[in-house]
Amino acid sequence: MKLIGWVLLVVGWIIVTVYGAYFFLADPEESGWEKWGGGLLWAGVLALLISVVRERYKESKTDPYKDVLR
Repeated sequence: MKLIGWVLLVVGWIIVTVYGAYFFLADPEESGWEKWGGGLLWAGVLALLISVVRERYKESKTDPYKDVLR
């Protein structure tokens, strides 16, 4: 159930983000600076998220306690 929850959360987040980004970037009233700022902000958040996920994945391979039950 956890996996299904995470998949639904990520898919929902992607849909809402793409929907919002489309309308934000297509809005002619927004200036170029605001569009660049918003794009760079989301790119930074995504880069940090990817780096954390990648680091956790690498650490899980060498974790000596991964088979220990709580």
